[in-house]
Amino acid sequence: MSRFSLTLLTSLILLTACNDKEINALTERLQQSEQTVIQLKSELDKSNNQLIQLKADMDKSKQNETLPRTLVTKPVVVFQKEERIKFPPLQAQEDEDKNQDQASAETETREAFIQYDIIALTTGVEWLDNILYNDLLAQLTLNHRNDDPDNTAPKPNIPKSLADKKTVLQTQLAQHYADDLADLIQDELIGIRLAYEINYVGQHHDLALFRIFTDNYYGGAHGLYATEYLNVDMKGKTVITLNDLLPLKNINEVENQLWEAYQAYLEQTELDPFIEREDFELPKAFYIDTLNRRIVFVFPLYALAPYVMGEVELALSWEEIKPYLNSKYQMLFDDLPRLNSTF
Repeated sequence: MSRFSLTLLTSLILLTACNDKEINALTERLQQSEQTVIQLKSELDKSNNQLIQLKADMDKSKQNETLPRTLVTKPVVVFQKEERIKFPPLQAQEDEDKNQDQASAETETREAFIQYDIIALTTGVEWLDNILYNDLLAQLTLNHRNDDPDNTAPKPNIPKSLADKKTVLQTQLAQHYADDLADLIQDELIGIRLAYEINYVGQHHDLALFRIFTDNYYGGAHGLYATEYLNVDMKGKTVITLNDLLPLKNINEVENQLWEAYQAYLEQTELDPFIEREDFELPKAFYIDTLNRRIVFVFPLYALAPYVMGEVELALSWEEIKPYLNSKYQMLFDDLPRLNSTF
């Protein structure tokens, strides 16, 4: 082999060795770069997830700013007025059978009364105060004398603003009072009383409960009172109605369970049945009792028992009623923190 050939071969061998080293070095650097890219992508994904969670927490925090965890309420006098009216004595009549007490009573001045005592509630939360005043307007201005027991009369136009609600309410109550006073004098009634009071019972998580007591007396042996409840979804800013809780298809099953509870009530009180099963139906009034994990249905006077027994409450435990609730309310009694809960 010539000296030139040997030199060329040696150069080729050295060049090949050099290229292999560079290729190996480049390959190693490429692998390191790929690992760095994978690590950076992982960190970027982690940062994005943290950012999404942070945004969700901020949105939730902003939402919770509108959900007062403990309501601070204050009673507000909406309309309060009373008067006593004196009627002239009845004319004594000649009657040989009339005893002295009867004759004396007919010559005494008779006195009657009229009393309005309407107490609302302010919570400091405007949308919630609007809900409370909507109920007050519906109960006291539409049908304050119960002239429409079937609730078929057209519903009043309730103003949107809270200030307008208060103005309309006071105006209409003043007119009702004047009308009742005229009836009292014309018919010489014993008395007329109209009372309304709303109280804050308590709050459990996003559920707030208000109790409404109304009392009506228009002469006679006794008046009629009623207790109703507003179960307020603080998150949804709505009142939970019976239709919200129970699908129509499940009403009959719930009535069957309550009928069994009514039989137990009759046995406990030793009363005779006051109603037949075919006439038994769910009442409008109910409250969600989170403390005792049950839903309580409040039946009005005379619905299930004589007047002397008052309103009758029948309850179904959470286990009994849960299968019949709408899915939205299946989680009502989860172990959530009780906040200012008194019910």
